[in-house]
Amino acid sequence: GGAPDDEAVRQDFIDEDTDKDGKMSLDEWIAATFHDDPQSPMYGDGNPLQELTEEEKAEHRKIGQEEFVRFDANKDGKLTYEEVLEFVRGEEEEERRNHPDDPEPEGDIEESVKEMFQEMDMDTSGSVTLTEFLDVQYDIRDGEGIAAAEAEGGGDGKKPSSLKAAPPHVA
Repeated sequence: GGAPDDEAVRQDFIDEDTDKDGKMSLDEWIAATFHDDPQSPMYGDGNPLQELTEEEKAEHRKIGQEEFVRFDANKDGKLTYEEVLEFVRGEEEEERRNHPDDPEPEGDIEESVKEMFQEMDMDTSGSVTLTEFLDVQYDIRDGEGIAAAEAEGGGDGKKPSSLKAAPPHVA
């Protein structure tokens, strides 16, 4: 398959853990996920990147949709900057509760979320649809992964939502 091996994943983590504390902070994750560097066409093991199967796309779509719902506080089918900021703040608070001895994160959460939101808001409408979220965060284009989900009984026979969402992709 096209999945990276454990060594490639370990090396990516080492590269992305910029303060070398052995943990991935929110700022490090955002920097690794949202950047201007071109994506490598190969995994760290030197094997060419392989296109996801429809089943894999369906799984990524499902995960992305679930994540989108967690972000969408008012359940209106689109994300605002405020919703994304509150979600990230909540995650940061939980991280502090779970790891009270860790140092406070460096950098401004609001600035990091602003950059992340601007990348997700592909049409600059001021809100992020499920389609935009899946595209940016999960590299799943509109319409991808739907047929396989329905074939496995995951579809409800209805037309897919026009909301946009994307899963985080590893740098």
